[in-house]
Amino acid sequence: MKRILTASTTALLVLAAASVQAAPVNYEYYHLYDSPRVSAMGGTGVAVGEESDALWTNPANLAEQPMQLELINPLVEVNDNLKLFANDLNNAANNPDPNLRTTETTKVVIAHQGELLHLRAAVTPTVAWDNFAVAAIGKAQVDAMVHNPFSSAGAVEINSSLDAGAIVGASFELTDGLRLGVAGKFLQRQWLHEAVTMAQLSDPNYDWSPGTTSETVTDSAFDVGLAYKLPFLTALNPKVAVSAMNITNLFDDQTRKIPMTVNAGVSIHPESWAADLVLAADYEDITNGYGDTSIAKRLHLGAELGLMGRHLLLRGGLNGGYPTAGAEVRFWIMTVAATYYQTELGGYAGQQVDTRYMVQATLGWK
Repeated sequence: MKRILTASTTALLVLAAASVQAAPVNYEYYHLYDSPRVSAMGGTGVAVGEESDALWTNPANLAEQPMQLELINPLVEVNDNLKLFANDLNNAANNPDPNLRTTETTKVVIAHQGELLHLRAAVTPTVAWDNFAVAAIGKAQVDAMVHNPFSSAGAVEINSSLDAGAIVGASFELTDGLRLGVAGKFLQRQWLHEAVTMAQLSDPNYDWSPGTTSETVTDSAFDVGLAYKLPFLTALNPKVAVSAMNITNLFDDQTRKIPMTVNAGVSIHPESWAADLVLAADYEDITNGYGDTSIAKRLHLGAELGLMGRHLLLRGGLNGGYPTAGAEVRFWIMTVAATYYQTELGGYAGQQVDTRYMVQATLGWK
């Protein structure tokens, strides 16, 4: 007999592959792509450069970077709730009595009622050199909300999406220390909505093939940024920057849209022979594109310490007041990065905090 855990996990992956978009399940600030570096540094990136992931945060920071080639870079992210929910379902599945198994499964749903289950998988092969970068993206994301066992929305309501496309960006020096960056992104999205009932969740033989998938949506957007290296305190390499991301919005007619945001950031990069240190602070969404009033969610603080010629990187920060941390190790053509972070999902600070874990392995040169 198949385990319920196997069935439910398969369901999440199948639904991700089919991709989804439907009723909102949280108030998350959706981004097209968050790298392990940005997430570990508290979500900062507006004034942080020297890596190809600047393409996703502010193209003005694509400047004087060495050749970077990421051939294969799979990323997987899960939250605490998903791990605990899957473990509890597994325990319920071990009961050989079908009636007791249904009872135990119902208890699991009740215990996790109101929780968000999150899974994200992505690949972003990238080529970057000097002031130019181009990347492809394939991303599957599943967000499932656990409801009342007999809710009309299903015991578990699953919304998933699959994004695929490309982004290209470049920066140009306008005057001494001032750079302009521009980028364009071209994407298509599929989405699916599934309401899983208790009968389906308790049935080890339930067919988890996805329901009707909506038509594919194609969209594009543009990014513009400015970055200025201040002409004083040069030993600290201070920088201020602004960015307008996703101009015209991405997937504007969908609930999980990615709105245009105007963002500001500052950073310092002190000169040192012993280590490579970056300190940064961002204020996200000055123009209120996400439509909520939380100031705390918009504040991001981050730090990165590079050791041994940036072969070992330690990161930390605050994402809207919640802790983030991460580490990255680089061996010749292999890089492994791990990130822990918390993010606010509620409509106001402190309403619903989600703890997530991210791992990425990269084959290439950084």
